[in-house]
Formats: sequence, structure tokens, C-alpha cells
Amino acid sequence: MQSKEEARRQDSQFDPEKSYFNPEYVAFMLVREILGHDPHPASFERVENSDLAEELFKRSSGDSVFSLGITGPASWDILRLGVHPTGFPFGLDLTVDSSESFEAEGLGQVTIVATDGFQLKYLHSKGLYVVYCIRTVREGHWCAGVAVGDLEDTIWNRWQPEQLKKVDRLSFEDEEWFGESYDYGYVHVQDGGTKSLLYLIRDGRIAGIGLVDGIFGSMY
Repeated sequence: MQSKEEARRQDSQFDPEKSYFNPEYVAFMLVREILGHDPHPASFERVENSDLAEELFKRSSGDSVFSLGITGPASWDILRLGVHPTGFPFGLDLTVDSSESFEAEGLGQVTIVATDGFQLKYLHSKGLYVVYCIRTVREGHWCAGVAVGDLEDTIWNRWQPEQLKKVDRLSFEDEEWFGESYDYGYVHVQDGGTKSLLYLIRDGRIAGIGLVDGIFGSMY
């Protein structure tokens, strides 16, 4: 993409406002391609004072708190709650052991994909694919800098105590998948939103991570 843009720059008709060197144009095209409509320019907010590629990636991938880092053979990928332009495996190196789909009233098609120690659920409606639940017990998978297998104290390198709520019992759906072999969990809930992040603790280590958008309300 960048090499094509560099070539376009040499053209006398080149318009920098309509190129991938312009962040607002990139955001405009992303919304057009994924959501299928042209957004109003005033709906974008420019964020200054950061040239770090990592920070730019986090912004482009949506709400990074509600994203799961997946280690792979060569590097890592990010799977986030929210809208994706295509269905499973969402452009990532994901495998599947089992998959089932069904129609949910008011939501459209729901698909549940599972592999060893990993589960995700997504909706497919009106051409959009919306991941609303991710659960994992695979060592190395991480969220907000905390990975399955880490010591519990790792949590406090990333979070302030007031940002997490300690829970002794999980939601019914979480417990049904993770099982009852845990000591407790820590939950972060989106301010005024419907998304939750769960760190499951067993024997002083992170035993699992859950991300869920309750859609109609917070799970926690």
C-alpha cells in the first residue's frame, strides 16, 4: 500500500487529502469498507503527540483493552471484540476444531467456533461480522499486557486497583466454559458500556482470559 502511495505522490494530479498519507482519509475509507456508509468528517477526532507505530496500531484496531493478543509461529495477531469486514478466521492464523451456527432472534446468525482451549462467538447480520465473545486458557494469549500463565501480580503492573473488581463467582456462561476449577477472578467493565474483561486466577497465576460484549448490558 505504501509503495503505491509513494508512486502516486509523483503524479502531478496527486491530491494529498485523498491519499493514505492522510489519517482522516484512512479512517474514512475504513468506515466505508467495513460499515458501508460515508461518515461525516466531524465524526473523526484527531489525536496528537504520538508517532509510535504501536500506539497507531492500537488506535486503528479499536478499543485495545477489549482485544486478545494471539501468539503465532512468526509473530502475533490481535483479535478484538467488535466489527470485522470478513468472517472467521478474520484474516488471522486461526484454526477450528468445531463450529456451529444458529439464528438468534433480534441478532441474526450466531456462530460459535472452538479449538483446544479457545472459543469465540460472532454475529453475522447485514453484511457485518461482529465478534462479541472471546475466551481462552491457552498459555501466552494476552490482553492489556497480561498473559495466561503470568503470575497474578502481573495484573498490577498494568491496572490500578480501582479499575478491576474482584469476583468470587463467574457469570453462568463463563463458568460453563471455564469450569469451576478457579480461585476467583478480576473483572474490568467498560465505563457506561456493555463490554467486560475477565482475568481468571488459579494458584496465583492467570488461568484464563475472557472478553465479552453483553450487547444488551454488561455481563458483570
